[in-house]
Amino acid sequence: MTFLLCILLLMSGDRATVTTEEVRSAVERYLHANLPSAAVVTTEIEYRSLPADLKVPAGPRTIRVAPKQGMQLKGRVGLPVEIVCGGKVHTTILCSVIIRTFEEVYVAVRPLGKNELLDQSLFILQRIETTEMDDAVTAGTSLLGLRTKRMLTERSALRHSAVETAPAVRRDQLVSMLVRSGTVTIGASGVAKEDGVLGALVQVQRLGSKETVQARVVGQQIVEIDVR
Repeated sequence: MTFLLCILLLMSGDRATVTTEEVRSAVERYLHANLPSAAVVTTEIEYRSLPADLKVPAGPRTIRVAPKQGMQLKGRVGLPVEIVCGGKVHTTILCSVIIRTFEEVYVAVRPLGKNELLDQSLFILQRIETTEMDDAVTAGTSLLGLRTKRMLTERSALRHSAVETAPAVRRDQLVSMLVRSGTVTIGASGVAKEDGVLGALVQVQRLGSKETVQARVVGQQIVEIDVR
């Protein structure tokens, strides 16, 4: 019995304790370093589970968060925390946290129809929770040249999935044609046979002709044909 007691005492003398607070501090340092600036995104962190005090080998140790590649710090997140003793990972524990995010988002001031061109007057900026929104259109995002892909209700938050680049050239509408050959440019008029955004190639029919040619969209209702 005396021999067994001595072994237990020796074993306890070679162990140290990693406290729950140490783990929490390591997690908070990691989140502080990796979450967006509070000026852009406000975050609230709720700890769902933290490990109880752990026994580890005595001596120098490091507590570090080892996130999985591509882990998104939003919503319910399980953060792997490594306890490193003597330069080797002694154990890995999982800390469950909920990270709620709040951002300034464009919110419609009236119902919007499909294919409606966007501008700032159609929206107000409101700070709303975006924890479950991965594609909110936030403050600082330019609305220039965008249109709705579907109808939006009043007071709905604008999402990237609901907008698209508006075509600079529209099907069956008149376009100005710039025909370039070297340093010479000749102007003409035509009709676009399809929609096209800036930089896109579209088919255009010159007025008074049944022939269509391929042209590049270079401006609003303007296309360019390069003749070589």
